[in-house]
Amino acid sequence: MTQPLILGLDMGTSGFRADLVRGKQRIFSAQQARMSEHASRLGCKQTEQSSQDWLSMLDGLFAQLTDFLPQVNALIADGTSSTLVGVDAYQRVIEPAIMYNDSRALKQAASYQALLDPDSPAQGAQSSLAKALWLTENTSATQIWHQLDWLYAHLLAEPNQLTKTKQSTYSDINTQLKMGVDLQHLSWPDAIQTLAKWPLAQPVLPGQLLGSTSLTAQKRWDLPANCQIYAGTTDSIASFLATPASQPGDLVISLGSTLAFKLISKQPHASAQHGIYSHRLGDTWLVGGASNAGGAVYQQRFLPEKLSQLSQQLAGISNPQLARYPLTQVGERFPIADSRFPASRFDDLTDEMAFISITEGLVALEQAAYDQFHKMGLPIKRIFSIGGGLRNQAWQLRRMAQFGDTLAPLPDPDAPTNTAAFGVTRLITDHF
Repeated sequence: MTQPLILGLDMGTSGFRADLVRGKQRIFSAQQARMSEHASRLGCKQTEQSSQDWLSMLDGLFAQLTDFLPQVNALIADGTSSTLVGVDAYQRVIEPAIMYNDSRALKQAASYQALLDPDSPAQGAQSSLAKALWLTENTSATQIWHQLDWLYAHLLAEPNQLTKTKQSTYSDINTQLKMGVDLQHLSWPDAIQTLAKWPLAQPVLPGQLLGSTSLTAQKRWDLPANCQIYAGTTDSIASFLATPASQPGDLVISLGSTLAFKLISKQPHASAQHGIYSHRLGDTWLVGGASNAGGAVYQQRFLPEKLSQLSQQLAGISNPQLARYPLTQVGERFPIADSRFPASRFDDLTDEMAFISITEGLVALEQAAYDQFHKMGLPIKRIFSIGGGLRNQAWQLRRMAQFGDTLAPLPDPDAPTNTAAFGVTRLITDHF
């Protein structure tokens, strides 16, 4: 009997990816670079995107999978945490989407600060809750969708069905963490229900079966009618799942456009002051946070060819005194939670000096994150790495020098399992 074919979708910051997995082995992969035609037309800011561009990216991705789609038995996806769109009473998405690193909701965050636990992940201007309140106060939004909710609305429920329900949709608890969901009881605290002027999603566990593909998804993307859709998770947890991390004290850092940290723990821990929160994954906890800084700072300064050249040319060179905090825009989440934290400029430096400064800044940020874990009594035994940043030779050599034996051997960045799109399929491979 042929083993089922699982499609894993990763909606990342810089692009989308699809991995087709059979028997826990990737058999095909497709990528679609970020598109910004609609965002440019809308005049989007750096912390905004267009859902129309997301749709175009999905179209491009599915077009590469045409030969496999009739065989797909199951689909599961991940998306960026705390990226939101508003939806009006006629089921129209209100553009633009507000991204995870947007800080416009300062007033809204302050309005409920005293109502929630001080360490709630829903605290702060960059939380989903604050941005959702901003959307309902400043647009015609009657529903709020995270990026992943937006995708699943296309995959699962027909628009006319959604308008008849009091609850917006099903959504996994990882995606809803910064909206304030109760992870233990899969429910919404009274304070959140009081604050929300929109239908709150029905929380479910990642990997839970939600249903089959909608007619919309069948017609637009040629997904088979019997393809089962499973609740997904955030992109950083999907990346975590693609690594060998398995024991308390194992930490995974995702080296993408931003840096995300996940540490396995037997108990949840939180500190809103430092941007630390805990995700629930099965019977264990992933303690961590996500920075607004990461590999995107290289891309802001260098074209890909120049970045590759400098990565080889400056490999093995270190100069910590040159470090600048590697933020591309105002506002940081972790290891400092400060929506007004200033961005750094590197245009006064030569290309070589700017590269070294960025690299040293990223290493210093990573060290500060680990120092904060230790201050909270959370020892780190092994550090696993994943993401496109693994291709940057100079950055990785500098990390190896800084973190020594605690840093697990770096994987091949082009290995078939080194992707969030593969990692998210691990939530359901045991179902088959």
